[in-house]
Amino acid sequence: MTQNRDQDESQFIRVRFRWTREEARRAAKEARAARRLIEKAAPYLAAMLFFAVISVNDGLDRAVLYGLMGAVFWVCFDRAFRKGERENFEKSPAHNCDVEWRIGESQLETSLGTHHSSFGWEWIARAVQTPRGFLLIMSREAIWLPNHGFSSKADIETLCQFLRNTVTTFTPSKRILI
Repeated sequence: MTQNRDQDESQFIRVRFRWTREEARRAAKEARAARRLIEKAAPYLAAMLFFAVISVNDGLDRAVLYGLMGAVFWVCFDRAFRKGERENFEKSPAHNCDVEWRIGESQLETSLGTHHSSFGWEWIARAVQTPRGFLLIMSREAIWLPNHGFSSKADIETLCQFLRNTVTTFTPSKRILI
């Protein structure tokens, strides 16, 4: 029985790390960087179109005024958003906990303290390998798997190959930082 259990365990890739505020910031930064170009450019294109229409209708002075107002609003919104991220992290039961992901051919399993969950690969819409780890993107959330959580570089390469064959859209990284 224990031999079967060892064989079953060897089929999993384990990723272990501590979910700290710094790790959460790194994950958020990697998620922002991994957004598709259209997702990044859409707000700027919309703003450019808006200001072009205003400058034609109301004159350039009013367009500049609206542009400055928009910039001030954007800075305030960005600060409030980041403050909300910090507060959500502090309220999260996951903060400063050890996280373990077990990645198998049929599903992903996670344990976070006493909480355990698992789900199938069909939930993963897109996977992105960044220099510092992997983002497994679901519809509205992403799973962060940092490179330093893997036990070896071979596990990183195995996961990379598995994602190429399993996930519909996989974007590999050109360089890897551990």
